Amino acid sequence: MITTVNSSPKKEHENPRLGPVGLRFRSILVATDRSPASTAAVKLAARLAKEFHAKLYVLHSIMPEIYAVNMGPFPMLDQMNLQSARENLRKYGEHIPDLRTVKHEEIVFLGSPGAAIESASEANHVDLLVLGSHGRRGLAKLALGSVAEWAIRHLNYPVLVAGPQCDKTWRPIRSIVLAADLSGEGLRSAQYAGSIAQDYNASLTLVHVLPQASTTEAPAVTERDIIGKLHQLLPSDAGEQCTLKFEVKTGEVAAEVLHSAQRNKANIVVLSARHRSLLAHHAPWTKLSTIIGGAHCPVLVVPAAAESALT
Repeated sequence: MITTVNSSPKKEHENPRLGPVGLRFRSILVATDRSPASTAAVKLAARLAKEFHAKLYVLHSIMPEIYAVNMGPFPMLDQMNLQSARENLRKYGEHIPDLRTVKHEEIVFLGSPGAAIESASEANHVDLLVLGSHGRRGLAKLALGSVAEWAIRHLNYPVLVAGPQCDKTWRPIRSIVLAADLSGEGLRSAQYAGSIAQDYNASLTLVHVLPQASTTEAPAVTERDIIGKLHQLLPSDAGEQCTLKFEVKTGEVAAEVLHSAQRNKANIVVLSARHRSLLAHHAPWTKLSTIIGGAHCPVLVVPAAAESALT
């Protein structure tokens, strides 16, 4: 393992493809089922909306009810349920101080949570979704819950998840840990992490985990080579207003990222969502869900194609 601190990356490590970028969340959506887990997410979203001067939308979905066998939904009863849900959501919001002090719009949707998120995202040009995790387990939910899993798999903008171990008090961002992906799909997550670090004058730690060495493998690249590649992930102005750290470790990815987050007292962990890999098999998803399920801070999952909040 090697840890290097450098507040100004050397020019030979700069990547000409990545110029200075800014991160501006303009429209934040938080989905809630009014459970304690989602209440933590609502508080987090309200704080972020204040700090980014963003529009905030609070979303709650209800499913249409089938009232008899071989009979469809009753529109009149659905409208009554929608009205009741709107009133319950309003009362729910009144009991969250952070939400009372930020301008927001409440949305109640008749349909599945996934359809609700898609509809609200399109209508309001959402560039960040905030969710709470219940910590449910099983192959279908993998410690996150089906809504969080669906969102991370399908959305083309970042998802911020407050996992079951996440601190309930939102603190100013002073330390960020990025699980660095050198495959080429980690550029966007590195840009988001670098921009947040500069906006908050925070410490940014890039963690790259190597698999356990095998006697049949070719000699591994040096740690210096890896740190050079980590530098190339960052925007060209990274390090001007923040402290950069680099950690190269060998072992299990999720465990090492969680250890780094704890050691660096991270306020946020940033990961890359590799949609094709997630859909192909469960191994990458299991690592990602383990990190979210064990992190004591929110985890920002960034799709490789995310662009809307970067300017």
